[in-house]
Amino acid sequence: MRPAKLYIAYTQDDEVVAIGTVEQLARRFDTTPNNIRSLATHFKKGDIKEPRVKFYRVEDLEEVE
Repeated sequence: MRPAKLYIAYTQDDEVVAIGTVEQLARRFDTTPNNIRSLATHFKKGDIKEPRVKFYRVEDLEEVE
């Protein structure tokens, strides 16, 4: 069994709102896990310029550093 990937949600002011799996964040933001994944991917690609909440996959943040 693979470990679940962690995601982080930030506000526009870069304050951490939540950390958890896509399922946990989906419940917190009243959406679907697929939507969280999609938002993280589109934000990383630069398709979303000024979101109210930014979602990142933790692995993606580690690759940048």
